[in-house]
Amino acid sequence: MKLDVARITGSRALLGALASHNEPAIYAAVHALVYAPHWHIVRLRVARAGRVLADVGGPHVIAPVSGELQWRGKTVGTYVMSVQDDVGYVKLVRRFIGVPVDLYTNGSFLIGALQPAPTTVSTGSSASVGGDKYQAHVFGASAFPTGTLRVALLVKRPTSAVAAESCPSVRLAAWGSIATHIAGLFKTRLPSHYSDLVGILQATTGGRAYVRAGSTQLAGGIGPSRVPSRGILRYRNRVWSVFSWEPVPHTRVYLLTPSA
Repeated sequence: MKLDVARITGSRALLGALASHNEPAIYAAVHALVYAPHWHIVRLRVARAGRVLADVGGPHVIAPVSGELQWRGKTVGTYVMSVQDDVGYVKLVRRFIGVPVDLYTNGSFLIGALQPAPTTVSTGSSASVGGDKYQAHVFGASAFPTGTLRVALLVKRPTSAVAAESCPSVRLAAWGSIATHIAGLFKTRLPSHYSDLVGILQATTGGRAYVRAGSTQLAGGIGPSRVPSRGILRYRNRVWSVFSWEPVPHTRVYLLTPSA
């Protein structure tokens, strides 16, 4: 994201065109930024004094970033940009945590993985699709260029056995499900990507992750000398819940998440 913002705010073609009030050149510069090979700007809008001069990219994008455009110490325009479209966001969520996600705008369904989508959805509400029952968790996200999207994560309703478990146990099982799902994306290439797996798990869960073969540390850096395969671990003045599994024989992945 920071690199893409720097590309926009440092574009001499765009800044020079804004300074000279050359609207065809402004559009050409914006188009070049959005469609530059190997970059990931999915939409860019440039304006001056509230008037949009160029707007290039996908129709539905999420999480915009805005700022000023300056040329030789003077503000010559403003921009709104995003590096994530709605379709890509839905695919990423489905790919990494393995649950459907639907997006709503102005009270109406926009796009998503679970279709036909529930017409209305709120946190804790239930939905039945294709014979399966789901429970929703809804949160807000920024729309482009302004406004709010409602993001609904739709998780299959727990069985009675799961419902009887404690909240920490359910939370740990959920993180464990996500962890094994992510590991499965690497398929047979996982042993050569243990460090990548650890990085993704730590960024996703906010916890700690380690890969060990017996007493040999394969990924995750320095950690507790001994970690149980399940249960509670006290380490560095914190209490951690431990989930682990063996993706390949004799190698175990440990995921530690705060127990409270």
